[in-house]
Order: sequence, then structure tokens, then C-alpha cells
Amino acid sequence: MSIIRIIVFAVFSIFIAGTANGDSRPVSIEQQALRYIASAEFLSSRLVRNCSHTSGYVVYLIDNFDQEIPLVSELKISHGELLLAILRSGRRDISVIQLNTSLLKGLSRVVMDLAGGSCADAVVSAIPGSNYSYSQTSSMLNNRSVILESNIQSYREELLQRLKDIAFHGFPSVDWLLRADVNPVKLREDAKKIAMIEALDKFNLPVFLPYGNDDRSYRGETRDINLLSLATNARVFSGLDAEGNRLVNYPYSPLSTGEEKAWFEMIECPDHDDATMAHLDINNDGYWDYSYLRKDFIAYFDMDGKHSFAPPLISTKRFESILEKVRHTGELSNEPVVLTAQQYRQLLALCPSCNSLGKEPLKEFIWLNSERYSEMYSFSPQCRKRGTISGSSLIPPSKLKEFLVPLGSRN
Repeated sequence: MSIIRIIVFAVFSIFIAGTANGDSRPVSIEQQALRYIASAEFLSSRLVRNCSHTSGYVVYLIDNFDQEIPLVSELKISHGELLLAILRSGRRDISVIQLNTSLLKGLSRVVMDLAGGSCADAVVSAIPGSNYSYSQTSSMLNNRSVILESNIQSYREELLQRLKDIAFHGFPSVDWLLRADVNPVKLREDAKKIAMIEALDKFNLPVFLPYGNDDRSYRGETRDINLLSLATNARVFSGLDAEGNRLVNYPYSPLSTGEEKAWFEMIECPDHDDATMAHLDINNDGYWDYSYLRKDFIAYFDMDGKHSFAPPLISTKRFESILEKVRHTGELSNEPVVLTAQQYRQLLALCPSCNSLGKEPLKEFIWLNSERYSEMYSFSPQCRKRGTISGSSLIPPSKLKEFLVPLGSRN
């Protein structure tokens, strides 16, 4: 027996042993969910569940809430928090249950919650897709036929059934594993995800997912098939750029539920009541998603009406040191600083001899000792672009909000 066959046989044996009735290991939530959806109780019952929306919708969000992602310098957020912000943006009728875990474990938790009587309206996640190349997908049918973009829809039902069989019963045989060009552990996990997504259809609970982001190719072939898109209950979206073109190197196949914009400019605008604060719209929907203390350059229109930038607002600690110096010496440093109008008034109150500072400010910020202007320049903050975010993971929460019609707008 060859070394490869021995290894594959060992993997196959482990999966078979894991399903043995005598296994005394603790039952994981994934195993509980699989057993439940394979039970006669689940298969024979009509578990169609319609939630009452009198107090709003309930959505499960499965994502990573630990690993921080770069957004702007003032914010430290996780990917899960980014999706949460998009979900809540402009909507007060959506209640979110956050699941900080893997997609399989999260889906299993949702299944068991519903089995216990809980009620929800949808599941959304942006955990990386389960993507394979066309040749890998063909090998799951033992290369009996070559699956291509032009014919993959005709193999959808057969592939879906094969994966559901793997989820519940394991791999067909050692020979099948030898011929299948896949990672068996990953494939089994993906097959279980599909089984969970299909089971949630019985609860009227659609699952919104990204089709996938830029990924490494496999043996020179792009991984264009997200296996989860085979599930009839999955809404799996691929990404477009700002011009409506497919994002370069991002996966796509006819199994995609649709193509949606997945590229946004982040817009920062001033707070009209507090000059030290700014607000950020991350997905161009006109709602502020985050608010924070200003720490970066301040956008404004100069005397010629051109969009320009002033240095960041002085820190509280630095401003206190300037005040202290004025109190003791009656003199003001000639270093360039940007103050709020309120801070400027504090300086004037402590330094009556500082006549060069000028009169009462008419605008929100004062730029002292600027090389660009005179000793004192007054200006109002303006909105500015703070960079872009992109990726198909931005699509599911937006599409879910389209699916969940705002309660106040329903007839």
C-alpha cells in the first residue's frame, strides 16, 4: 500500500471513528446540530417559524470580534464591529446577536437556538468563503465530467447532494478521497456548513455571505467556486468596484447570488456642536457610523475657496502647558498651533496684552502662528475623505437590510 493511500486511509478511518456510537468524547455543538437535523423529529416536522416583528428584527452576526483592522487612526475596531456598524447604520429596528466564533460553530449555535424555541430573521457573516477551483470541484465527482463556468449550474444539485452526504455520513470511500483533489478536513467542514445553511431554510432563516475576496490560486487556477453558494438557502454575493466592474482577482461564478458594490470612500464630517469631535460614514449611506475626538488633519476651505488641510488640533495636555506658561509669563509661544474657538477665548482671558491675537473668533478653529497666513487665521472645518474600504464582506449586511424591509415603511 502506497504512503499516500496509507495517509488517506488514516484520515478516512478517523472520520469513521468519530461517528462511532461508542465515542465517549464530549459532544460538540457542531455534532449536536448535525444529529438534530438528521433526526426523524427534524425531518418529519414542519418547523416553519414566523417571528413577530412588533419590536424589530433579530439577526445573528457571525464574525471575528477580536482581530483589529485598520480603518482610520482614531479608531480601533474589529471586522465584526465593522459589519455591525453597517447593519445598524440608519436602522433602529434590527437587533443583533453577536457570535464571535467560526462560521461552522456559529451556524451550529443558530440551529440549536432555534431548535430550543428562539426566533430570528436572518444570519449574516463575512468569514472568508469556502472557495475551490473548477478542477477541484470536478474532482469531487471523480472527474466523471469536467465542470466549467458554462455548465456548473447543471451540476449544482449533484454537488449539493454529495456534500450533504459527506456532512452526515463522511467520505464515500478511500478511493474517492484519493481521486478528489481537496483538503479532506476543510471539505468536511465546508460540507457541514452547507448542511447547517440548508437546515436553516426550514426556519425561514436565510444566510447572507460574501462570495469571497482576493485569494491565492490553486495550481495556477483561481478558486472561483464558493461551495457555500450551492446551498439553496444561501445568499452569496460577489463584489464590484465603484464603476460597477468586478473587483480584480476576486472570485465569481454563475452560482453567485448577485454582484454588488464592495468599494466605498469613507467620509469624515465635523460635529456642529463640538469642534473637537468628528463623525465618519464608512459606506456612503448618509448615516454616521462612528464618532471620535479629532486627532488628524482638519479639512477646510482657504481664502481662495480651495479645499485645504490644517494641522491636527492641539492636544489637551499641550494646551494646558500653553495656558500655564501664559499664566506665569504673560507671553504666548510663537509655535504654530490649531485651537478651538473656546480654547482661543481662554488664552485671550489670561493674556490681555496679547493684542496681536485679534478680536473674538467668528469660526470654530483658530490657527495661530501659521506660516501660510498671518498670526491668527480663523476657519471652519469641512468634510473630507478618509480613505477607502473594499471587499465582498461589506455586501452581506447591506443586502440583508434590503431584505429586512424597515418596519416603519411596511404597508
